[in-house]
Amino acid sequence: MINNKSIYIAGPMRGYHLYNFPAFDAARDEFEGEGWSVVSPADIDRDNGFDPINLPADFDWNDIPDELELMDCIDRDLKAVKECDAILMLDGWRKSLGATAERAVAKWAMKEVFYEAV
Repeated sequence: MINNKSIYIAGPMRGYHLYNFPAFDAARDEFEGEGWSVVSPADIDRDNGFDPINLPADFDWNDIPDELELMDCIDRDLKAVKECDAILMLDGWRKSLGATAERAVAKWAMKEVFYEAV
């Protein structure tokens, strides 16, 4: 089934092992399987040369890595939210300042909002 719609994945990253990339990847795969064009901040990070798999085993997942600039991430992620047709909120999104802000922008822009069923 192809629906020609795009969806942005929002969810918690900081404080999660590997910045929760596995959850973002699983959601991406599920929605792509349903015909969506998926935009994931985890994939955006990888496309820009950052992959948490390369961080040391004792890395503090609450920190922002030196390779990333917070303001750049905010700008690019909010741009992606505005360009997509919908947003998917991953489990735990309420504990994430970034995901909460992304949801607010999506709702403000009258995007369809989906919630991960856990």
